[in-house]
Amino acid sequence: MPVLSVIDALGMDAQGMDALGMIDAPDGGSVLELCEASPGHGIPFSCCEGRCGTCLVEVVEGAELCEEARPHELELLDILCAGPSDRLGCQLRLRAAAGRIVVKPA
Repeated sequence: MPVLSVIDALGMDAQGMDALGMIDAPDGGSVLELCEASPGHGIPFSCCEGRCGTCLVEVVEGAELCEEARPHELELLDILCAGPSDRLGCQLRLRAAAGRIVVKPA
């Protein structure tokens, strides 16, 4: 089962801790659904449909646990001039594998 951790630019989670505040993620779970179920996660969401880019995150660790971006997400990432490790939090889904994924708002 993957574990999701959201950090800020300083490497801290939303509660100011490095290794705490991790969210157990069911196989195939979406980052949006996981964050909605865990208050204080630190990722801003707006449209929740991959149209606005508000939830742009950088995958700092565990990119191999992420499902491939779909064409709709890739199109917006291109418009936003996003980096190679950037994803939309509302579109990001986790693979069915053990490990840790760390994201931070971009």
